[in-house]
Amino acid sequence: MPEAVRNVAEKTQGLRPPRRIGRWIAVGVALVALVAGIPLGLSRYDSWREQRSKDFARHCRKLRQAKDWKTLAVVSDQWRSWETTSATAILFRAEAAQGVGEFQVAADMLNAIPAQSPKRLAALIERTTLLFGPLNQPLEGVRACHQVLELEPRAFAIHQRLIDYYAITLQQEELLRQIYRSIELGCEPIEAYVYLMLADVLTFQNGFEVTNRWLAADVSQETFLVARTIHMWKNLSLEVSPNDDTKQKLRLAEQLLRDYLDKYPQNLAVLTFFADLALKNGEVDQVESLLLRYPPTGTKDSRYWRFKGWLHAANDEPHEAEAAFRESLRIYPFSWTVRHELADILRRRRDFSQVAQMQELALRGKQLRQELMELPNARSVSKGVLIKIRDYASQCDDDFVTDSLSKRLRLLRD
Repeated sequence: MPEAVRNVAEKTQGLRPPRRIGRWIAVGVALVALVAGIPLGLSRYDSWREQRSKDFARHCRKLRQAKDWKTLAVVSDQWRSWETTSATAILFRAEAAQGVGEFQVAADMLNAIPAQSPKRLAALIERTTLLFGPLNQPLEGVRACHQVLELEPRAFAIHQRLIDYYAITLQQEELLRQIYRSIELGCEPIEAYVYLMLADVLTFQNGFEVTNRWLAADVSQETFLVARTIHMWKNLSLEVSPNDDTKQKLRLAEQLLRDYLDKYPQNLAVLTFFADLALKNGEVDQVESLLLRYPPTGTKDSRYWRFKGWLHAANDEPHEAEAAFRESLRIYPFSWTVRHELADILRRRRDFSQVAQMQELALRGKQLRQELMELPNARSVSKGVLIKIRDYASQCDDDFVTDSLSKRLRLLRD
């Protein structure tokens, strides 16, 4: 090797990287290339997942259109096993279950929609329809309704369902609370105003049928047993010329209610039934005995104070009677009977300044109530009748109901 070349080689020998360092450089270059390729790989994977979801959805829609519920169940299960949090897959599975009459499976699926999904609210509302409908689980349905209201307090359909439920089961305190809550939120069904005016005398032509069906889910359920029998008694008692069969059924219903009074001594519906019956028959001792059986919560019921006022009046205690009647009207201001009885007390006390006004308002309330009870159903109430309700509420000094109904009336067509 020439001397010049040898000198250059010797000078540059120390500048060459060792073999080990060279290998690490090669590995580093490979890693950089790999990392650089990850976004592309992830993008392709995401695209593949998205396309597969679209394929599942397309397939499920075709099966739904063909009403091939069994195959839809299989395909939606495959989709759910691959994409466990897909709300759409779960909803298709629920629809497949409904299609073959597996309503419990459908309800469970609807309840399984992930909490973060925007589809959960509609799914939970649909679940209440199944619970009150084909599943015939009204108590679970009530719990499901309150579950929905925690998610969306202004869910119109749920307020409507709960108002119907409390009305037909004769739970006055719960009914009034639900009505006022829906009005406060601005999502009250129009029939709420009808129920509000009739809250202390509610009865339904189909009340026996509905509560009897609900009893099939639990034959010993106290609320349904009592409500069913009261509906039966009230509907039979409306017959103008009852025959022997009707009279026998009335006696049977009354005996059943007496049995329930012994079995459920603090049930407000049955206590109120017999207290009202005793009041109409002038049975002072019986009214007094029944009032002593009311639970502490019963004092929140306007009818308790009406009975108490009547008892004081019967015992010639006008001051106590007036106080009781006014408390009844404070809780529930729309009872024309309480206003009539209060007018009588004021007359006996020679407080004539309020008698005429109170008696006139009682007559107006009586006429309105009669008109409401003749409606085919509460939802068929006309704008004209709603105006009468608004005016009556105003005269009863319930500004809350007056203002809310005035707003609703402005939105209704003539």
